[in-house]
Amino acid sequence: MSNQWTFLSNHGRVFEYVATHKHCITETMSREIGVTQRVIFMILKDLESEGYITRKKIGRCNHYEIHADLPMRHHLDSRRMVKEILPRKTSVT
Repeated sequence: MSNQWTFLSNHGRVFEYVATHKHCITETMSREIGVTQRVIFMILKDLESEGYITRKKIGRCNHYEIHADLPMRHHLDSRRMVKEILPRKTSVT
């Protein structure tokens, strides 16, 4: 039995990280989540293309706004909104 599995996917971890870190840097995100920056970029692109986040370029930095009133993607979870997985102190839109 492997001790490497977790309950959350990397997409869920990135979404939560963006929601709880207003000024996040992909390098820091990748280090803390434990995936490459390339994976972070791909996940952010996925989240943005599905409407879960909006990217706004400010100078050289990207700032992300989350949209947590959308349903979770898996058919077994689709009755729940993504905001239900976020920490309670997170401000969501």
